[in-house]
Amino acid sequence: MDYKNRRKRPAGWPRRGVQLGAQIGVVGLLALAGLMARADSDRYIDVSKAAAQGTDASDQAFFRELEAMHQALAKVSGIESRLLLSDSDEVNAFATEVEGEKLIVLNMGLVDALGDDRDALVSVLAHEYAHHGKSHLASTKSTNSLFGVLGVVVGAVIDYKLGTGGLGQDIGGAGAKVITRSFSRDQEREADATGLQWMVDAGYNPAGAVRAQRKFLEMAGSSGGFSLFRTHPGSDERVVNLQGLIAANAKAQALQSEQKVALSLPSADEEEDEGADESVGQAVAAFTEPPAALLEPVQGTSLASFAQISNDIVFMGEAKALARHKLTASRYAQINDGWTTRMRGESGHTLTGAYSMHYFEASQGRFAVWGKDVAQAMRSGRLAQTTEPLPVDDWAALVQAQRQAVKDGQYDAAAFERAAKAKGLTSYDFNIVNSWWMQRARERASQGDTSLYQKLG
Repeated sequence: MDYKNRRKRPAGWPRRGVQLGAQIGVVGLLALAGLMARADSDRYIDVSKAAAQGTDASDQAFFRELEAMHQALAKVSGIESRLLLSDSDEVNAFATEVEGEKLIVLNMGLVDALGDDRDALVSVLAHEYAHHGKSHLASTKSTNSLFGVLGVVVGAVIDYKLGTGGLGQDIGGAGAKVITRSFSRDQEREADATGLQWMVDAGYNPAGAVRAQRKFLEMAGSSGGFSLFRTHPGSDERVVNLQGLIAANAKAQALQSEQKVALSLPSADEEEDEGADESVGQAVAAFTEPPAALLEPVQGTSLASFAQISNDIVFMGEAKALARHKLTASRYAQINDGWTTRMRGESGHTLTGAYSMHYFEASQGRFAVWGKDVAQAMRSGRLAQTTEPLPVDDWAALVQAQRQAVKDGQYDAAAFERAAKAKGLTSYDFNIVNSWWMQRARERASQGDTSLYQKLG
């Protein structure tokens, strides 16, 4: 959905486009680009940490209210989870797990849509809480994440401003799984009912849940539908169901008579032109060597060797890679845990950057030369190769295909693999190609040419 006057994004995020690379450095940009395959990949902020650490007054008031909602629902539900705010414009929220940690992700697009209606937003959060509370995630199929072995780098990118700690920990390491779900309509109905009860138990006005569904109905009527309707029952049905639940609940009826409460929001202003950025004209950042103490081997394995093993796992599969390096699965798990724990614990992320550089230095297959070029660009700040690994329009088309493969927090790896295969690439190949093109895009943007970013939409 196109918001002409989107809410100002809280200060914990860089703006989209060129400034992302300027703020997190070339290593973070390349790692994020290689994994998410988009110049404007969604960014995440841990709401609890933002509430405690924010400096902008309006932003901090907003985060504190989100944190208050989160804690109130946690208390009545007995569920421990992490609340993340995503910079995605998609009108959605979702419950998921990352290696056993319960997450609730709220998109800024949903906040934009519901405006300052606090109780409408609470109703959405309570609904996602209910998915966790009713164990809906346990009865649906987990999927492998597209993050793969560079997941720890994404964790560092997410962590770079306010930090998410556990998220970086959980998606780090080869073979890590990010568990995403698609719920049945009966499960969605159950989540509506349980979520309504929990928001009432927490003292929030259940009329907000009805207002939220009516807002979604209005939006669906004007736009032909949007993501919330792909798996959820229609909002007309949900309005009727919610009204029935409120009518049968004395506490809900009492709360319903209370006045609407306005949510504190970041100041509203029109987002700046994403093509214009103060980072244009600045030099591309180069690699910073980690402190020597951080490079001490883990279980006798250097960082470069760990990156090589991780690269082999993606390229040839775990069984073959471990056999090549004469490692058992348990031995590799110890090495992996040791290195990823050390990366997570380093605030400056130079170790994460060094890992990413070594990973690309270990590139294999038909695009190995471009992968190694990405690695040298991490050291010097500039690519050396002038020959394109793939025509720019083919690259942009595959970026779009990977975006389209991500729906409601799920990644359809098979769909993207078909699109890549049609261009003669594997997913491994595309990670290299995309990282090379994203670095080229950033180099040009630093000189004032954002045309490559614009090709990505």
